[in-house]
Amino acid sequence: MKNNTSIKKNRITKGLAAFGMTVVLAMAAASVHVIAGEISIDDTGSVVSEKAACNNGTSQQSRADCLLEAKNANADKKAGLLGKDNQGYKANALIRCERLIGDDKKDCRARVMGEGKSTGSVAVGGVITEVETVVPPKPKGVVRLPK
Repeated sequence: MKNNTSIKKNRITKGLAAFGMTVVLAMAAASVHVIAGEISIDDTGSVVSEKAACNNGTSQQSRADCLLEAKNANADKKAGLLGKDNQGYKANALIRCERLIGDDKKDCRARVMGEGKSTGSVAVGGVITEVETVVPPKPKGVVRLPK
C-alpha cells in the first residue's frame, strides 16, 4: 500500500501537468487567431468599424479600453494628428539612434531604414529586425611563427 505522501505528490504532478497543457493549448489557440489576421481593428480610421470591433469582442482588448482608444484616435484624426506615412516614426527612431556610438549607431540606422531581416509582428509581441555586420578581427601586432 502506498503512503499518503506519494499519493499527494502523484496528484500534484498530474494536476500541474494538466494545467500546463491547458496553458499551452490556450496560447496556441490565441496565436492562431492573431496569425490568421483576425484582429478587427483596421487602419482605415473609421470610428464606426473600430467601435463595432470593440463591441463584438474581436479587438483583443477590454471593451472599455477599446472604445476609449477608438474615441481618442478619432479625435486625433479630426485634429489632423494622424497620418498614413511612417516618416514621423522613422524620424523619431533615427533620433533614438543618435544616442548610440560607432558601429551601434550605424547598425541602428540601418534597421530603421529597413535594411536587414524582420520577423514577428506587433500582434504576436513585437517585430525584431536583424542586421548582420561582418567585422574583421583587429591585428594584434607582429605574429611570429615558431621555427
